Amino acid sequence: MKEYSIHAVLGIFRTLFGIKSRLIGDMKKVVEGLDLNRTEVFALVHIHISHNIHMGKLCREIDLKSGSLTAVIDNLVQKGYACRKEDPRDRRKVLVTTTDKGKKAAEKICSHVEQTALAKIEKLSPKQQQDFFEALDVLNRISSSWGE
Repeated sequence: MKEYSIHAVLGIFRTLFGIKSRLIGDMKKVVEGLDLNRTEVFALVHIHISHNIHMGKLCREIDLKSGSLTAVIDNLVQKGYACRKEDPRDRRKVLVTTTDKGKKAAEKICSHVEQTALAKIEKLSPKQQQDFFEALDVLNRISSSWGE
């Protein structure tokens, strides 16, 4: 197995974060007037896509500690974007879901991300598009093989 230096690993992270930033574009205009910070936007979109999601699973999926996520969810609830509810199958667990206001905000954000990403991807040649999606598929398979 080839040895990789920390610089190579950090380069991979820089590339992945750069791709994410370039694909989603400037979010400031999209979230203007929503009174949401970056972490709240990320959590709200994830909650929306997942529908009802357990707090523990959300922590793992967006890589936040429980205490930090609790503060984010508290803010989303206070601002009317999300609500907590007891899991009917296990009352010890808490589910988070979007409110109508949260759903509308998340759909607006998701639409912007989709339009921005598609516009960037469409500028690629057919071969570049194929390479891009094949690379994403490889990264997804590797990530899935690592488990949670």
